[in-house]
Formats: sequence, structure tokens, C-alpha cells
Amino acid sequence: MDSKISKTDLPSVFSRILDLIGQDIICLISDKKKVARQMIGRLVAFDRHMNVVLTDAFDEVINKTTEQKQRRPIDVVMVRGVNIISLSAYGSKQLAVLTSARNAGIGKSVAAGRGTR
Repeated sequence: MDSKISKTDLPSVFSRILDLIGQDIICLISDKKKVARQMIGRLVAFDRHMNVVLTDAFDEVINKTTEQKQRRPIDVVMVRGVNIISLSAYGSKQLAVLTSARNAGIGKSVAAGRGTR
């Protein structure tokens, strides 16, 4: 028998990414010769295509020749999995409440907008 106890029944790659939900991550989305681009924010959701949703994010463009950084804040952003080169967590693990969808859990729907009955 396997001595590891899995938190979920998902494949191991997805369960490791599932552990990152709610943490601040750096998502490198393009790395060209002169410019690197990354999104920094809190991971809210992902899917099997590695599309990710970040909240309280920053779009950061780094010019490699002059080492200049341009940063612009974005409230909520969805990054397509095809464009993602790497994901990495940084900072301490935070157990913050993100949204009502986060409280609902995986596979549960929650009414939003005009309230619940």
C-alpha cells in the first residue's frame, strides 16, 4: 500500500496546484530576448488546461536590456494556459477568504448577484 495520503482524488499535478489556491504566485507568461512579462497575484482558480484566474494582480513588464520594470495593477485577470511558462508561489502561506466562490468549494454552485432566498 502507498503510505502517502492524498488530499484529493485528482492527479498529483492538479492536487499540487490546488494547494496553491489562495497563495500569492508569480506567473511568467512570456520570455522574449528583450522583454519578460509576468503576472503577480493571488491564485483563485485553475482548470485542466492550466488557465488561471488571479485577483489583486499586477502585470509586470521587465526590459532585460535596461532592467526597467513597468507595473500596472489589475483587479481580476484570467491567463490562458497556453501562454504560461511557469508558476511559482512566493511569500508565506496565507489562509485568506477570497470570495464567496472560494467558500463554496470545488464543484458547488453559489447564488450570486441579487441575493439568496
